[in-house]
Amino acid sequence: MARTKRKVNPLVPVAEQAAPLPRIYNVGGYVRLSVEDSGKKDPDTIEVQQEWIEHYIAAQPDMNLCHLYRDNGRTGTNFQRPGFERLMEDVRAGKIDCIVVKDLSRFGRNYIETGNYLEQVFPFLGVRFVAINESFDTLTAERGSDGYIVPLKNIINDAYSKDISRKVSSALAVKQKAGEFIGSWAAYGYRKCAEDKHRVEPNPDTAPVVRDIFMWRLEKMSYNKIASRFW
Repeated sequence: MARTKRKVNPLVPVAEQAAPLPRIYNVGGYVRLSVEDSGKKDPDTIEVQQEWIEHYIAAQPDMNLCHLYRDNGRTGTNFQRPGFERLMEDVRAGKIDCIVVKDLSRFGRNYIETGNYLEQVFPFLGVRFVAINESFDTLTAERGSDGYIVPLKNIINDAYSKDISRKVSSALAVKQKAGEFIGSWAAYGYRKCAEDKHRVEPNPDTAPVVRDIFMWRLEKMSYNKIASRFW
């Protein structure tokens, strides 16, 4: 059988006729709000981050937003976060092959782990990563240029996280010195004051039990005998 030549449309350039269809990425948007920022008026609220991601993806012809993963009130110093773990499950299942965040600090503030994901995990899994604010896209980034910027930014984010942690600890120490209660739960025998959650008062239901325990101990009663009175 004689070979036939491929027909070429003379009105369309050959390069355009042979161009393959662009790859469409299945995007997982990721948003996170820190523990200390949760519930506050902040320029990086969950809603604001979500809007950034949606607007960005809407302008990208090679992206399709599949799902938004959220971690509200979760620290960025580690990656043990429910929303992020669900995202990675979908990545490994082949449902997501591109991750988009508003900025790098929303992804993580531990520069060692963040760098490991960007330089090792995502390339191995074939995942594209985009940080909008930094104009960072692993699809176009060159290791000789952006590759140096990302670790530097991660170091800054890591330092910021540690600084915030120190400030929070200092603030709690000041409250303690002022006599304020900073725990989540009052000790047995006490309850938080209804008017001021930073104050505690005796609990009328359990305070008598605590008084009895101290009285029995002053009477040289053994710990086991005291405990046996509550069995």
